[in-house]
Amino acid sequence: MNERDDAQFDTSDILILLAVLEGTYSGGTDVRGIISFVDYADHNVLSEDELVGGLRRLAGWGLVIAGDGLFRASLRVAREYRRRAEGVKTNSGKLDIVKAIMEEYRDHGALADHGSSDEVVSSGEYHHALKD
Repeated sequence: MNERDDAQFDTSDILILLAVLEGTYSGGTDVRGIISFVDYADHNVLSEDELVGGLRRLAGWGLVIAGDGLFRASLRVAREYRRRAEGVKTNSGKLDIVKAIMEEYRDHGALADHGSSDEVVSSGEYHHALKD
């Protein structure tokens, strides 16, 4: 059993993935969008460590793709979320769906090591997003 088989997901990881999923079909979401969504959905402003760590984990597992300052869900995750979340209105219902998808990926060994994702978001981007 590798460490991915035991992966435990922080609430912040689930919220970040939901924020990314919600922005995927409109072209992606940026750091400000993720912070704003989590604040709206959970009445909580992510710390820099939560945001950077969460995005690194999600990108490292292949659930999130980073590029050009935007974050998108992988195609497979986005399709699965879209199928399950159709008609679900509440954020708590959507969070349950995201958590279930993440757990299924973990349980079926679909979480893969996609290499280093150290450059997912810089400290400057995080602080700039909080100022605006």
